[in-house]
Parts: sequence; structure tokens; C-alpha cells
Amino acid sequence: MVEQQRQSYHPGLRMYLCKRGRLVGNVEENTGIVYTADIRACMGRVHGLRYEEIANINGFLKIKPSSSGFGIGSCNWVIKGTHRSLTYISTSILSPNHATPLDLLALGSCEVLLLSNVEAPNPLLEESAEVKKEGAISIPGNRTLDSKVVQTASSETQQVTEGATVQKQTNQRHSASPASSLSPAPVGSAAGNSGSTQKPSSSMLVPVTSEKLIKTTSDEQEVPKQSSSLTVDATIKAVCRSGVEAVGAGGSVLFPVSFYGSFLEIIEEMSTQLRSAGIEVPMYYVSPVAEEVLAYVNTVPEWLCPARQEKLYAGEALFGHVEAVQEKRLHHFSALHNLDLLRCWQEPCVVFATHWSLRVGSALQLLQRWRNNPLCLLILTEPNVDANLLLEPFEPYAIQVLHQPILSSLTSREVTSIIQTLKPRLSLVPESFKGLESSSRQGSVPGGEVLCYKSWQLYKVPRFQYDLEVEMSADLALQIQLKQIKSGKVAAARLSADLHVKDGRWSLDLPSPSSYCGGSLRSLPRHQIRWGKVDVDSLLTAFKERQMYDVYVTERTMQDDQSPQDKRSNNEIIIEITSPSAAKIEISSTRINVHANEPGLRRLIVEVLKSALNVL
Repeated sequence: MVEQQRQSYHPGLRMYLCKRGRLVGNVEENTGIVYTADIRACMGRVHGLRYEEIANINGFLKIKPSSSGFGIGSCNWVIKGTHRSLTYISTSILSPNHATPLDLLALGSCEVLLLSNVEAPNPLLEESAEVKKEGAISIPGNRTLDSKVVQTASSETQQVTEGATVQKQTNQRHSASPASSLSPAPVGSAAGNSGSTQKPSSSMLVPVTSEKLIKTTSDEQEVPKQSSSLTVDATIKAVCRSGVEAVGAGGSVLFPVSFYGSFLEIIEEMSTQLRSAGIEVPMYYVSPVAEEVLAYVNTVPEWLCPARQEKLYAGEALFGHVEAVQEKRLHHFSALHNLDLLRCWQEPCVVFATHWSLRVGSALQLLQRWRNNPLCLLILTEPNVDANLLLEPFEPYAIQVLHQPILSSLTSREVTSIIQTLKPRLSLVPESFKGLESSSRQGSVPGGEVLCYKSWQLYKVPRFQYDLEVEMSADLALQIQLKQIKSGKVAAARLSADLHVKDGRWSLDLPSPSSYCGGSLRSLPRHQIRWGKVDVDSLLTAFKERQMYDVYVTERTMQDDQSPQDKRSNNEIIIEITSPSAAKIEISSTRINVHANEPGLRRLIVEVLKSALNVL
């Protein structure tokens, strides 16, 4: 945040922009600097909603959040108006985790379904994982990094990994060595291990690859056959196992995290595996809101899965970090320069720090400290990020890097299943789902039309016809005097009432006192109201009875921009009269226009039209 005046900016920003050739004109207009006052003004307009709370906006819109299954507070949105409804499915997952599962029934029936942050369809990813004889799982199409990030481990790195494995198998208790300060570690030496002579590899090695990660996962359990490569629980166990191996080898582990997502499960699983391996090293959670986050997650049980809600009823902690804090295995601080953190800092250690972008926060400082230590491990779990771009400013580096994104999106099969369950009249999906759009046109995907959209493009959603329902009070209904019309099947009446809109419902009630003027209802012109469908043959007969024989009838189709559902009876009938003088009558489904220069002829035509319509 920039606390300076609006005319000033950080000098480092000018240097960066000059190098990039982007400093042109007003720096604020070219870079979009956001000030603290702007952020506070924006956040002041934010209104938080509780779980399943319905927000009423001016009686026209109802907005309700529903859990998306991704994390605490991560939700989908149901927006209902007086006649239309929209369901927005954001970042959602169907795999079980700590959050309340995605409930499709809570989304209800919707007219328009909007989906975002979904996985691009890939036939290879849709296939179930095949378990080979060696016990390894081959997952085709698994995302890996390019040669800058994922490389074959050198012989020196393999020795480090093997040493960590042997140390773990012998179950030797590894105690962390204290460090008096967070001074930068010497380049090429292991932080907190002064006796180590391990030389860093010259090729920015990354020994922990996705293949090794999958092998360690398959040693303990079989991955369920789902559309995704690994379930959330299996991925978390695998990355934590890699972290335990790195700590056992004498290195520290850095998890760049954010508040949302599965970082609470990672802390819980990491604590469990460290205890099982007999390794006693401290864990630190460094974030400006660390204390608030750890306290907040224990106050929102409605956002948690049933298994964790049962812990609440049993009087147990909802997450494992509570026990870790009580046993002083997990410490939380607001910043690295906190004096209490400096007093208890030990290496090797496991640190969960913000921010995952590696551009701000404590994670940036710790990566600068450990980037030349081949024993340390950086674990990236944030989905939909380019790891090469994140690590580019830190080259050259010797720290081990593991990029294993946690599942955070729906697959194409899950998207199809959701559409079939909700059956919306229109589904909006990303442009990568062209096959789903063509399948809906062929009728193979139940649930209405499917439209693919692109980012930053405007689309017109078709308008669907609905009958407007209006509730009438009993007092007003008793004052109505119905009049039978010619057809004998419909009765109509005139009334004066107040029209109200509340919670998306329309209602009619007796006129309020404010509608009265001088003790009586404000009188409106009592013009006769005529309605009905004009019978052209009866109209021509009436003209002949009044000695008008030169009458010609034509029909034309009206052109408009309405959708096909709205084009009902849009044909217009044109009646032209040439004798005794020129006149023209335009008849449509909503209006009748009479064009005549002679006043007497115009009055005669109006009388004929009145005789053909019903009167109220």
C-alpha cells in the first residue's frame, strides 16, 4: 500500500518502469497505483454474508451463498430476481476435504448457469490412473515444469535424497539446532548445519519431480479412480512426505501459502508426519493475519465438512494446528522481524508464509535466505500458476523445488454431470468446452442450451417468457365488480390499487391514505377500456354496412430484435380505405393506429373498431 500523497510514488517503481520502458506520461495513469484510501473505500462497500444467508437487495434480487467445497468461505452464488435466476459456480471441487461439500441441491433449479475456473477437457486426464507392477502410478498428461524447474537429479543430489531416506528408516530423532538470528546463510552451505560440506549443484537442480511424488504416494495407498490424477488428500500426504524427507536430510521447508484453500490441512498433515517420523523440528506460520486466521477457523463450523463438525460436538479441536500450538510445535507470528520469533527461531524448520506469488511477504525473504541451499525444499501448491515465472527473479538457485498444485477446479465430466443435475435452460462455460456446446445442440446433453464464452467479451443472454404473478389482498378482491365479456369464459373489472414489490413478489392492496386527496381518492380519467382481438372479416362487414366498399387488406411481418421466444403474433394487418376518402388502419397485437385526414371518416372508423372490441 502506498501511504504517500497521490502525486508521489515509490522510487523503486520508477526505476523498474524505466528499465521496462513503460514510464510514459503520468505514472499513476500508466501503472494503476492503488492507495490505502482507495482500498479502504472499496472494502467499506463490501457486505459479508454468513453460510446460506439470503441477502435481499431492494426487493428485486435475492442473493445466497452456498459452499463450493474448496475451502472456508469459498462459495457459489444463487441470484434470483422477480422472473429470472442465475447460478454462478466459481472455484469448486467435488473431492472431499475440510470444507462443506458442494451441495447441488442447495443451488436449486436455475435458468442460467455460469461456470468458471474449470479444467480444460483432456481425454488423457479423464482416464483413470493405471497401477503398474512396480507399484508406481502412471498418470498421462500430468503437468510438469520445463527444463528450468524439473531436471534429472545429479549424483550429489541423489546422495542427499538417499541419505534422507536412510535417516528416516532408522527412526533417529532429529533435533533442530537453534539459531540466534535470521542472518543470511552462507552461499553453498546448509542453513543451521555448520558441519555440512555438501556442495551445491551447478545446474539449479530440482530432485523432487512429479514422478517421484507419485511413487511415494502409491507406496501407502491406492489412489481412488477419479477423473483427476490425485485426490486432494493424496496430494497433501505426498507433498508433506517430501517435506519430511527434506527436513530429515537437514534442510528447511518453505510453503508459500494463502489463507484460502487447503493450507490448514497441510499444516495438520505435516505435523502428523513429523511426529510419526520421530523428527522434532519447529513449524512456523508467518502472516500479518496469522493469529486471526487460526482463531477464526474454529468459529465457523458451518463451513466445515461433517467429520470436522462431529469433532465440535465431541469437544475436540476442529483442526490439528490447535494441538500443535498447545504443544509448541507450531508457532505463529505476524512478521519475520517479530522479537518473539527471533528468540525461538531454529533451523531446520518448516515455514508456512505468505505470499504464494513470491513477490511480497515473508516467503520472499525466506526464499532469498535458502535459495542457494540444496538441502532446503520449496513446495508450491498454488494451482493455475507458472512456476518458472515465479522463480525467474531468484535464478540461479540451488534449492529443491516441488510444484504439485492442489486440485481446485472441476473436470469436464463433473461439469457435464452438474449441468445434467441442475438442468438449466442456458449454461455458460469457458471456450475450451466447444465439444460440450456441440453435444448440447445434438441433444445428447440434457439441460438446455450450452454457450461457450471468452474472457472480456459481452454476450446477450436470451430472454425467456414467464407469466407475471401478482397477489391481491382479500379486501381489494371484495370490492371488485366483475363484468362478463362476450366470450362468456372471462370476466374483467376495473380497480384502483397500490402496487407493491417485496422479496421479488408483486402484490396489489387497497389504496393507502397517501393516495387520497381531500378525503376522496384522487380521480383518474374514466376512459372506456376496450380490449380483445379484432376480427378482420367482421370489420370488413361493418365497413360495407356504412357504404365503404373500396377496402383493401394486406399483412406484413414486423422486424425487431427480439428473441424467437418473444415473436408471438407479430404480424401487422394493414387496412386501406380509398372511398369516400383515403384512410389507413394499422392493427397489431398491442395497438391500433388510425390515419385519416377527414375528421368525419376518422370518427366513423373509430366507431367501427369500438363495436368489434370488448368494453370495461
